[in-house]
Amino acid sequence: MAYSIERSAGVLDYCRLKKITIQPWSPLQATREEGSFIDNPHYEELNKVLDRLVKKYLVNKSAITIAWLLRHPAHMQPIVGASIQHLQEFAEASKVTLTRQEWYDLYLASGKILP
Repeated sequence: MAYSIERSAGVLDYCRLKKITIQPWSPLQATREEGSFIDNPHYEELNKVLDRLVKKYLVNKSAITIAWLLRHPAHMQPIVGASIQHLQEFAEASKVTLTRQEWYDLYLASGKILP
């Protein structure tokens, strides 16, 4: 089982406690080297869950990803690219309200574990 690496030094928790809005940049980026996790073979389990949710909600994987961030308890405001295509894809997130189980399914499929 893969364990997530804590790189934030508690910044996310601090921001939540102090009601500071987090603005994640490049929300589809896995790593600088790998590029996007969408349809990336290194993220097969995550893409399986994304595929299932795409079929359920009739939106694209980018929209599901943004919907996940918008459902996060930290009330994030994702910063997205400025291309018209990306903006149209991301706008579809407004059509999606992930269930709590779906949110956790995506979290776990990304290789993280629950505390």
